[in-house]
Amino acid sequence: MILSCCLKTILKAKNTEKFGITMDSIVMCFIIMELTPSKGVDFERTDILQRGFAGDTMHLARLYDSSMGFKGYSLANLTVSFEKKILETKKNMIKFLENALPPNDPRYKTLQMYKQNYMETNYKKSMYKIFGRRKTLRSGQEGKIVEIPPIVDLHTREDCVTEWVQYGCLDAEITFFLRETLNTLLKELPTNFEDLEDMYDVYDKYWLPFGEMLTDMERNGIKVNKEYLKVR
Repeated sequence: MILSCCLKTILKAKNTEKFGITMDSIVMCFIIMELTPSKGVDFERTDILQRGFAGDTMHLARLYDSSMGFKGYSLANLTVSFEKKILETKKNMIKFLENALPPNDPRYKTLQMYKQNYMETNYKKSMYKIFGRRKTLRSGQEGKIVEIPPIVDLHTREDCVTEWVQYGCLDAEITFFLRETLNTLLKELPTNFEDLEDMYDVYDKYWLPFGEMLTDMERNGIKVNKEYLKVR
């Protein structure tokens, strides 16, 4: 959803350069999704690039290592834990793309720009660190509580929109690379469960449909018996 909001904000703007991002850099993630041999990316099943549910990084990580603790499976913590592996995945994917694209293809130029500017963005930055503002007290002084502005403000306010667009695009990107990294790691874990070869097969057969069901529930909602809940 973040990526969807950011792209809509950019595409509606008359001058995309004011965001500090060129249109070439915006389409970089779409190049990756179009050319890499995977199912595509659609973690929150937004209205952009509907290509099916590709995976849940929390579920993938739990299947790989169930001892990381409750907070260990957040996107931010997972990208820190697997930072070196993510960089390795990114290098392998860029090599694949360079072989797939002719040098005179505009997307090849975009790929080189990406290598120059974004190879080190291998972990998720906290929204509180980027957008956090200390709450203003009635006295006019700054308080101790740190707040994040409303989402509408983040992609409309002049002092927020540039960082918001950058955050949203890089957040979607790192989620994609984390998912590809965890897929690879699970494929390296053999299993004798049923007739499956590795732990990714287990994920693909059982956890992936479960994750897709959860996103359907989030989008469509579920029925509840309000009268029953009242007496409880």
